Amino acid sequence: MVLKSVHQALDTRQHGRRCYILSRVRLRLKTQHVMAAPPESAQQPPTEPRAWKHLPSLRLSYAIPPRHAHLSGRCLTPYRLVKALSLLHLCLFTSLTSALWPKPVSYENGKDVLFIAEDVPFNWYETGSDVRFITDQVPFLFASNSNLIPGLQNKTVSLKKTITQPAVSDGAGEGGVSGDDIVNFAISSTWQTLFMRNLYPWKFHPRNWSEPKPSGAGTVSRIDVKVLAADPASIGKPLAGDVDESYSLTLTKEGVATISANTSVGAAHGLTTLTQLFFAHSDKQHVYTNLAPVKITDSPKFQHRGINLDTSRAAFSVNDVKRQIDACAYNKMNRFHLHVTDSQSWPLEIPSIPELSAKGAYRPDLVFTASDFQTMQRYAAIQGVEMITEIDMPGHTASIAYSFPDLITAFNIQPNWDTYAAEPPTGTLKLNSSAVSDFLSKLFDDVLPRVSPYSAYFHTGGDEVNKNAYNLDETVKSNATSVLQPLMQKFVDRNHDQVRKLGLTPVVWEEMLLDWNVTLGKDVIVQSWQSDAAVAQIAAKGHKVLVGNYNYWYLDCGKGQWLNFDPSVSATNWPYQDYCAPFHNWRLIYSYDPLSGVPPPRPPPRPRRRSTPVGRANRSRKRRSHDLAPCCCCRGDSVVWCERRAGEE
Repeated sequence: MVLKSVHQALDTRQHGRRCYILSRVRLRLKTQHVMAAPPESAQQPPTEPRAWKHLPSLRLSYAIPPRHAHLSGRCLTPYRLVKALSLLHLCLFTSLTSALWPKPVSYENGKDVLFIAEDVPFNWYETGSDVRFITDQVPFLFASNSNLIPGLQNKTVSLKKTITQPAVSDGAGEGGVSGDDIVNFAISSTWQTLFMRNLYPWKFHPRNWSEPKPSGAGTVSRIDVKVLAADPASIGKPLAGDVDESYSLTLTKEGVATISANTSVGAAHGLTTLTQLFFAHSDKQHVYTNLAPVKITDSPKFQHRGINLDTSRAAFSVNDVKRQIDACAYNKMNRFHLHVTDSQSWPLEIPSIPELSAKGAYRPDLVFTASDFQTMQRYAAIQGVEMITEIDMPGHTASIAYSFPDLITAFNIQPNWDTYAAEPPTGTLKLNSSAVSDFLSKLFDDVLPRVSPYSAYFHTGGDEVNKNAYNLDETVKSNATSVLQPLMQKFVDRNHDQVRKLGLTPVVWEEMLLDWNVTLGKDVIVQSWQSDAAVAQIAAKGHKVLVGNYNYWYLDCGKGQWLNFDPSVSATNWPYQDYCAPFHNWRLIYSYDPLSGVPPPRPPPRPRRRSTPVGRANRSRKRRSHDLAPCCCCRGDSVVWCERRAGEE
């Protein structure tokens, strides 16, 4: 995944734009963002979406917690890079003075040149008390303000360690992730980005541009990283809003860089921003900035921001997934939604039920082993990115039939598959089967204990369940809502009760609430993907919402429809557009206001970013990352990481 920054120069006299988004990568890509439902007295029809310009294409989602208008105005946004420079490269296709991604709350810079050497020391400080804070405008989502800008420390700062030329880290380890793990990894990643993966910015300058010369220029003497408070116990698997992600960054003309943050995650964000100030020299031996002195303060407005990757319809390797996680981290996203199973394949090894992946994966080698799964979760957590695993059900489960055919109804119906499912192959878990309940109990007993060390959430799916499939289910033999709804309620309750026993928060797709009228616990986050009206309905019911409108943010759109029609009627389907065509380019993505579905009164929109990988088309991994890159970038800066200021379109 690669993000692209298309922002204008910051007005340092005003606060910058802020927004975080989140997205999910199914066969179709989405993004989401969380907001709170307003009180009943405030419910009104949603306003028209605001025209956002300057954002590239991608699918995004936002989440809205209940009563956002009266909870100090804070908003929650759950999810959808390669730490590779390709992402950063795309994000810098503007002037170097506005090359930060996403745009900070405030940013001041000069024009002095400083070079930085590979042996620059990173001084890691920690403190235990007496830290001053400055609130960052009005919090957007929750009752307490977690978005604080670190103030000056009065005392008790102590040097924890000095690190020079840190070893390359892959984040491997056992068990959960600590704040120290996050800072150590961030320092290692920062050094690698500065000296091993940096960018020569010749495209950002006019012809005959005069590149700074190393001789006679100042140098960066040290990088001070100050974590000003103890991390919360949940630092490696937080609920939205648990972690203060704010930071401040200064770089003096004399060459002293200082990053101050209230948590290790905030410090990691500050180090990421630091890398964006420096560029590779054409001599391939030096790294420099021409922006000193620098003063930055920054913090997110949505506590849940990320991307969603579908690893069932199209196969991904562990390294592919890790590149997407890198992209999240480099763009300060904090959620990574892994849609790991679907009807097309079951690529997740379940040690207690080995048949699932042995028979359900595309190939035996296209499986995430238990070790792979732990590696991906920890690799995300150590970068301040929480991986949220989804096992979709009861629909989108045809791949289970390859190992347990008695659990699935309406499996692989042809040619009229569209009678029983949104896409082929058809197949849905039976709805009134004790065997299905026993299977799910065993499945969750295996998966959830492996998720809980790294995440506070588990996604149980629930989208696109076709009632007609239950006409073929011998345990139901009906597609009547009056028959199916109580059974679906029982199905969801069973799953969510087991999720909660492991201390996890359930997440579901919007259909469970809006189409099936399932009564959900108030802790359940509802992920919306179909319309602004759906967002308003979910918020009105008092639920937190993940917003990812497919009309704007799906990345697989415009790739063509299923070619399952008879040749004799082929012409009637011309030009063979898919359900969300045409392709969603960056201008369309920028045009969407993720808060447009939130009824007023609501806090001023201060979006942040989140990006999405590929959709349903079976395209190559290279193509997916290529499509995702510009999408994420645009979304991150203008729609999801920042707020539009007066005078901006």
